[in-house]
Amino acid sequence: MAITARARVQRGVPEGGEFAATSHGEPTISLSAPTTRQAADATRYAVDQHRQLEAIAQANSTRIGVMAAQGLAASIRGRHPEATTITFTAPDDDRHEYALEGVQDADGNELDVEFETDEIELGYQVRRCLGEADFIDSDYNHELDRNVATVDIDAALAYRPEQQTAAERGEDIVTAYAATQYGVHEEVDDRIIVRDLLTDLHHWSDREGVDLNERNEAAGKVAWEETELANWSDD
Repeated sequence: MAITARARVQRGVPEGGEFAATSHGEPTISLSAPTTRQAADATRYAVDQHRQLEAIAQANSTRIGVMAAQGLAASIRGRHPEATTITFTAPDDDRHEYALEGVQDADGNELDVEFETDEIELGYQVRRCLGEADFIDSDYNHELDRNVATVDIDAALAYRPEQQTAAERGEDIVTAYAATQYGVHEEVDDRIIVRDLLTDLHHWSDREGVDLNERNEAAGKVAWEETELANWSDD
């Protein structure tokens, strides 16, 4: 290997560094622009990812809204025991842009509440359960000239969603998996979705050392027992 001697700073010269400045040629490395196909593939991937996230968000939208409303109600009640309602307003009648407006007591008096950052974020998510949960009402307010949503704090804290059946939980899993794998607008046969889901589970089981066949047999027995118990309860 050839070693090139570098010029050093003369003794006594008050300049930083051991070596003197030298000129260098321009580097010969260049980066080529992405091809049209590469750019198109990148765009398609970004669009697919957005669609998948959109599908998952839509599938869980109401649940997220309910959890946000309950969290907000608990937070406000904890700091203001006299609070009974929380109001939101929507500028320009846009139901997707509801924002926290205020908190009231049982007599309708406005309480002096400074919203925390986390509460503002929860308030933005509450819009997801408008029209779905019975503890929140939305109507047009002529005095304010905009839509107003009101959360009943007591009702929000007491609210319990209907218990999902095992089949409904399975449907949520299959729906979320399909959205992640195929995107929002793809129509895919349920048999293909289940096949692909089980294929991924096989790979995961191999990696983790889980006997999937044995677990599947055990799951079949539990499902049979649950069905028999449900039939017996109906009788």
